[in-house]
Amino acid sequence: MHILHGTLAGGILAVILTSFLMPFSGFYWGFGIAYNLLLWAIAPFALRGVLESTGKVRFTRNGMRVSLASHLVYGLALGIIFQVTMW
Repeated sequence: MHILHGTLAGGILAVILTSFLMPFSGFYWGFGIAYNLLLWAIAPFALRGVLESTGKVRFTRNGMRVSLASHLVYGLALGIIFQVTMW
C-alpha cells in the first residue's frame, strides 16, 4: 500500500513540477523535499487517530523520526530524478 501511495504521490509531484514549476527546474530537488515534508506532516497526523484506534498501528517518536528521514530521502531522490530526466 505504501508503494502505491508513493507512486501516486510521485506522479502528482511530476505533474506539479512540469505544469507549474518548469522555470525552477534547477531546484526540483528542493521542491521534492518540500512536497514530501508536506506529505509527512499531513498523512500521519491526519490518520493517526483512526490507525491507532484500530490497534493496528502505533506511532512512536522513533518511528516518526524514521518516517521523516525516509520522506526526506524519497523527496530528494524524486527531485533529482525529475531534474536529471527533464533536461
